Amino acid sequence: MDLQPLLPVLQSVDPLTDAFARLKTGTTVRVGVLDAAKPVTTALLWRNSRRPLLVLVPRSEEHTSELQSHH
Repeated sequence: MDLQPLLPVLQSVDPLTDAFARLKTGTTVRVGVLDAAKPVTTALLWRNSRRPLLVLVPRSEEHTSELQSHH
């Protein structure tokens, strides 16, 4: 399922707009989201900042799942 049409709507959600503003100032940002929202949230943060992101997950299985979601 292509989620591209949802990205403009999702990136206007207040917690994300706050995170985008903080990223622009160079501040470290911590975002906690539901597992299902991690791939799209990561994509939106990168899309807005165009900087490398460090994504921390508690288990290596989740890391593999996250990487596969972005391909």
